[in-house]
Parts: sequence; structure tokens; C-alpha cells
Amino acid sequence: MRTRMIMTAAASLLVLGGSCMPAALAQDAQGSPGGHGTASTPAADCDRACLTGLADRYMAALVAHDPQRVPWAIHVKFTENNVPMRIGDGLWGTLDKQGDYKLYCADPEGGQVSFFGVVVEGSKTSVYGMRLKVQDRKISEVETLLARPREGRVGFPNPAGLTPNKPIFAEVEPAGKRATREQLVAIADSYFKTIQQNDGTVYAPFDKDCIRVEDGVQTANNKKAAATGNKVAAMGCEAQLKTGLLRFVTSIRDRRYPVVDVEHGLVLAATFFDHAGDVRTVTLTDGTTRKMNAPFDAPYSFVILELFKVRNGKIRQVEAVLEDVPYATQSAWTPKLPPEPPSTHEPNAAAVVGCDRTCLNGFADQYMAALLRHDPKPLPWLPNAKFTENNVPLQPGDGLWKTIDRQGDYKLYFADPDAGQAGFFGTVEEDGHAAVFSLRLRIAQHRIQEAETIVVRKSATSFAQPEALEDKPILSQAVAPEQRRTREQLISIANGYFSTLQQNDGTLFTPFDENCDRIEDGIATTHNEMKRDDSEGSNIKRMGCIEQFKTGYFRYVTRIRDRRYMLVDVERGLVFAGALFDHDGTVRKERLTDGRTVDAQFEIPWTWLIGELFKVQDGKLRQVEALVLKVPYNTASVWK
Repeated sequence: MRTRMIMTAAASLLVLGGSCMPAALAQDAQGSPGGHGTASTPAADCDRACLTGLADRYMAALVAHDPQRVPWAIHVKFTENNVPMRIGDGLWGTLDKQGDYKLYCADPEGGQVSFFGVVVEGSKTSVYGMRLKVQDRKISEVETLLARPREGRVGFPNPAGLTPNKPIFAEVEPAGKRATREQLVAIADSYFKTIQQNDGTVYAPFDKDCIRVEDGVQTANNKKAAATGNKVAAMGCEAQLKTGLLRFVTSIRDRRYPVVDVEHGLVLAATFFDHAGDVRTVTLTDGTTRKMNAPFDAPYSFVILELFKVRNGKIRQVEAVLEDVPYATQSAWTPKLPPEPPSTHEPNAAAVVGCDRTCLNGFADQYMAALLRHDPKPLPWLPNAKFTENNVPLQPGDGLWKTIDRQGDYKLYFADPDAGQAGFFGTVEEDGHAAVFSLRLRIAQHRIQEAETIVVRKSATSFAQPEALEDKPILSQAVAPEQRRTREQLISIANGYFSTLQQNDGTLFTPFDENCDRIEDGIATTHNEMKRDDSEGSNIKRMGCIEQFKTGYFRYVTRIRDRRYMLVDVERGLVFAGALFDHDGTVRKERLTDGRTVDAQFEIPWTWLIGELFKVQDGKLRQVEALVLKVPYNTASVWK
């Protein structure tokens, strides 16, 4: 089992503002102590060799799990897959080795350098992109992106497809033919303009031999693809875009061009590709119609680092690292004003007088009816109402509002008249694909103040089985008045469940009914006799709640944070909770309470966004039903 010493070493490295670095970190790019520089030292004092040397030094420190080896500026911002976190977290704790593939782009004038490569975490090999900003020969910004293996995505990423040498990126452009910084940025931006809602118009200048590689897969000018029937990948860059096939890319936003290497004709772009999911068919420029298949027929986004090689004023090669994120995820590097907070002028208690269970359930029905009509306007919204889908603030009308086709048969209502909150679990369908859905509404002055939704689609980030969800009468049954627990007691029982699960050592911190069951995204994860293989995970799923937790098997859940208990239905003994489950990936082996050592279930960092409903009966936890969505590691809650 890996130790967690890395976090101790990095404890003083703050992300957004912080204290002075330890003396051991005040080193120059060559590693000698005392290379502090001065506040007046220009970025240009770190030349190309200095910048690429710092990139190599960063990677060496990463492999060694030792941030102390890097010369840090006083204030450092670090992100991994668009999530701000402390230096020492994420890949710092899980990287086992670096691959041979290395691609640099250095910008001495701007004091920035990028690096593309391959990294290995346990048995997982990923494509890696990084950008460093250097000030006074110290690193002040680190932007990293990992395209890790995705279940259900055949062939993506393909780190093995990245060959160690690509001379074209190292070619120096003749002095008389070099594009300026402004021209390079304009050429890269014209590429995105061509792709966004692509109608066949080409705004970018392409070399006839232009090649594009995405996560190690050659997706343009790939002559081998023709033999497999992939005619699109066999086309050149310009020919592809002239077809109009990429019309389903509805927005390319938060475009940045932080690294420009004029000498080599390179520009690194950072951006997001949004796919709203409502472009189900595309009419190509030749008049033929192409149906969009999953995942492009549902809302999701890519976060992207993309490197362009420009030769003689034309795009000759494109290489990108891209990773899935929830639809419309906001950029951590181009922050926007936060959404207006919910209206606070009305007192909570007085605001919900007269909205009983029937009233609250009626609001849930109104919401679902409006959703099916794709029209949020008739709903009674409060000014500054807050709406999220999968932890991303959106405008009502975006996301599932555009793509839902029908509502499934599974419907579970719960309500909290004292707090003015309505809850709903169900299933929805988009383009013939079922998804698990949850809704929480906060009602004030008989209007909607908050709408929080989670949609778990069957995709590379989910193991959902919406079709398996069925009515469970126990969740709708009222608890006898003499057996009801107070709001505080119900919340304590739910919180004890999370405490039992977090770095599980076999201790039970909440009372469980001996028949306790759990359903996650429609899948029975207790008493599941369908799991018949001999793996430890399948064996665990055949157990009940008590037996599972006493094994200590869930030790890999390193943190359960941002716990919220939004809705408490005292009459039915229900608590609806929200939380984020972090798996930092450092727990590779687990020692169970019976003395056995087993492989941990996960070996890379990631987080679960959770909406969880607890049923308490006779003071004990009897049933758990949850929506579980995989999101980038350390994702912050927009509600807490």
C-alpha cells in the first residue's frame, strides 16, 4: 500500500495564494540553491533550454512524488483536468513511471512551456498534457490534463499510438517565412471557428498533408483507417471539415492561446468543446444525412489542450489531449462571475407555509411536465433561481431540457414540507437511451428557488442500469408516529453511513438493519446474487450492508466531503443527501479486517458525485438508493 507522505511534503504549497515556499524550493532551473532571481527579472531570462529544463524537472519531481524538487513561485495555481487542487495531490500521488514520448512547445517571450507525454499509474496508461508558466525561473502555474482509459470507449485513448519522435514539431521555421505571434493565434482560432457548428465552410488554412492526432489516435489523414471502413478518419483535415460532419460541436468556448513558439511555428490552445446533444442528425454538404450516435446525442463536454504546427502559414499537424467532463463545465482558468445566489429576502419558515406534501409533489410533476415540453418558461421561478445539472450551473432550458424525449415508468417522490423541499427519483430517455435522474426543488413563496438535477447516462463514466429500477414500497411507506425519529436523528444516521464508508476500517458508525439493501444507478450493490465470478468485488456485492462494511473493503474511499442533507422527510423516515466521494488512487492494496490483503478497486484518482436517499426504519438504516456519477478528481460542489 502506498503511503500518504506526499501530502505532508506538499502541505505548505498553497494553490491560489499562499505563504512563502520553503528554502529547499528556492532553486534555479539547474537545481542549484540560491537562484531566487528578483522581482524585476523578465520572463525572457528563462530561454528555451531553461523552459524545457523546467518541464523535465517538473516531470522528474512528479515521478519521484516530491514537489520539493521543483522551484515554486510564492503563489501557485495548479489544476488537474480543470480542477484546482493542492500541489502533491492527484497524479503526484499515483504516477509510477513516465513513457518515452515527449513533445515540447516553448515560449521564452511569454515565459511558458507545454509538454505532451505518456504516464503510467498502476496498470493504467494515459495520455498527458501539461502547461507551465514561469516567473523569475520559478513555476507559478501548472495546468495538467490526463486522458485516462475510459470504460466503454474502444480505442480512446491510445497512448501506444504516440511514437517517441515527431521531427515536424522540432523543425525551425525559416526566419523570413515565420508567422507572427498574432498570426499563429489567428490560425489556431480559425481552426476552432471552422469546427464549431461546422457547416462545411473552412476558415483555416490547411496544408494538404495535415494530420490530426487525438489522445494518441490519428483521426485525420489516417490511411490505415480506410481499410477498416472509417472513411472520415482517412480524409485530410480540410476534406473532413468540408463535409460539415462536426456540426454537433455546438460551442468551442473559453479559448486561450497561452504558449506560442514563433521559432518553431507552434501554438498551444486550451479550450472546451460543448456537445449540447440536441443535434441528432447532420445533413452533410453532399446532401446525405448522418445520424449522431452516443455519446454525441446527449449533453457532454471535452476539456482540451491542443497543439498546432504551422508551416508556411498553413496548419500542418494537430495534436490534442482531451478528456470528458460534465456538460458546460466552467473553465478553472477563465473564471466568470458566479451565478446570482438564490433570493434570500424571504424567511424560510414563512415562505413555505401552505405547501404540504401534495403541493411539493405537484411542483415536481410541474417540473417534469415542463422538462418534457422543453420549455422552462411557464414554471414559477423566483428571480435569481439557481439551476444545476451534474453539479454545473446552467440556464433553465439547457442540458437535459434540450435532449429529453420521454420519462420512464420509475417514479419515486419524497418531500420535506418543513423546509420547502421536493425530491424525485426517476428515469428519462434521450434518443432511445435511458438514464437515471434525480431532482431536488427548493420552493419559496410558492415559486422555485433552487433546482438541482443529476443525470447518470450509460456511458464511459457510468455503469448505470436504468432499466433495472423498480418500485420499492418501503421507500414510500410512512413510519408509525411513535417510531419516527427527529430531523436531527435522521441526519445523524445518514452522516454515520458516510463516516462508516470513508476509509472504512470495519467500524460501524451508524445503526444498520440486518436486511439493509443498497441500489446505485439501478444496480443492486448488496445481496446481488447475479454476481457469480470469484473476484473480491463480486463477493462483496453478494453481502448485506453490515457484512460489507465490517470487511473494511471500502478503504480506498479516501474522503467523503461536501456532505449536505438537503431534504428530510420525517413522516417517511427519509433523508436525501448530497456528497462527493474522493478516491485519490494511492490505495492500491487493502488489508481487510480478516487479515487478507486484496487489490483495491481503483488505482487512479477520480471522484463520484452522489445523490443518496436513506430510509430509516425502527431507528436503523434499512434501504439506500443512490445516483452515482463519475467526475474529475477533487471536483468542488457548486452547492457548498
